[in-house]
Amino acid sequence: MQGDIPPELIETKECKRLLQKIGFSLVAAQSIVCNHGYDTATKLSHLKPDNINILCKTLHLSGRERQDGTRDPGINFPHLAQHTLTSTCFVLYHQEHCNLHPMINIVTPNNVYDLDLQCARETEHNNNLYQKNRPKWNEKDPKRSLINICEYFETFCRTNKAPCLYMLHQHIIPLGTKTGPGIF
Repeated sequence: MQGDIPPELIETKECKRLLQKIGFSLVAAQSIVCNHGYDTATKLSHLKPDNINILCKTLHLSGRERQDGTRDPGINFPHLAQHTLTSTCFVLYHQEHCNLHPMINIVTPNNVYDLDLQCARETEHNNNLYQKNRPKWNEKDPKRSLINICEYFETFCRTNKAPCLYMLHQHIIPLGTKTGPGIF
């Protein structure tokens, strides 16, 4: 069909528009999308804070010599734009992490910081610590195994300090079946 705009071009324009909404100038947005190749939501979702710092330093970098012999002054943008880009990339990453296709059009300056607390938790999380202390299932003593699991979840608290034992609902723990008694 003639006249249709390819989806890649639409997503590229959306990326530029998003970068401008979060505080980057048109020149900076074009450089990020066109020169550095972050032209899709998926590519932005893979940017981590360290990579964003390097990207922003590269944009600010001045003193390079242009082809016409003049010095490049670099691209200026507010520091808040860099912080907002970090949050935006985490929102897109989180969408992808939740098996959703990262969508640029749902990220706004109003909701971009909504997942900052989640980002901080994921950054501080240490799987080795939690896996080392978790209870193991024992086929020979399933009753004791379930008690250990319940006690394990009683030690965790949510953000409001309520215990995480709420995750062990009755429909999760088999109380009995038609063919025989349950574990308890």
